[in-house]
Amino acid sequence: MFRVAICDDDPIICAQLEEIILDYERKIYQKIETDVYFSGEEFYRHLKEGIFYDMVFLDINLSKLDGIQLGKSIRDELKNEMTLIVYISGNDRYAMDLFEVRPLHYLIKPLEAEKVLTVLKKGMELSNKLCLSFQYKQDYENKSMPVKSILYFESIGRKVKMVTIECEEIFYGSLADIFSQLRKSRFFFCHKSYLVNYYHVAKFQYEQLTMRNGAILPISQRKRQGVRIMQMRIEKKGEFK
Repeated sequence: MFRVAICDDDPIICAQLEEIILDYERKIYQKIETDVYFSGEEFYRHLKEGIFYDMVFLDINLSKLDGIQLGKSIRDELKNEMTLIVYISGNDRYAMDLFEVRPLHYLIKPLEAEKVLTVLKKGMELSNKLCLSFQYKQDYENKSMPVKSILYFESIGRKVKMVTIECEEIFYGSLADIFSQLRKSRFFFCHKSYLVNYYHVAKFQYEQLTMRNGAILPISQRKRQGVRIMQMRIEKKGEFK
């Protein structure tokens, strides 16, 4: 299921977006759950309570807590890099203010159904690639973990420690086998003992990474050039994230 939030204080815009999404849902026979919020404060309160959305259509010109402030709070305070933010506005004069928020796209009002659908489809495509489940075995029990929740894996002898947003798990395995399972997601080796989720890196430095949970991981000398090239390639691609 793909979860979408619409946050705009204009009921007409909200109804238009909701109808476009509902019509597309009927055509593809895939569940898209849509929630509507008429204020940034209400939307932010639900996010702080732990509600997760794959994508949000976010009006920039909200009263009180505007869309740019809200986007920065989502990224910096809530440490949420996974929700795809699509800004909507009556003009494009805010474009340069949005790079810190790393949005997926920017739509200009009046909204065109074709452009909304293009962005929606792109978001669903990215979600399917990046929000898979990682399968593993622990104490003879088969388990799974959403990839979007995993920060990094650490090799400890014959075991692996998986660090997620909420917990840590230890199980038998190898980083090589894990990487082969997660090849389509943006995991990379910063060191032979660490396999990292790119989307949970808060800060890249020459010799180390700082993760969203505050953990500092080393970048080995052999990996430094490769990590830097990967980082530049991803940022150059745009995805505006």
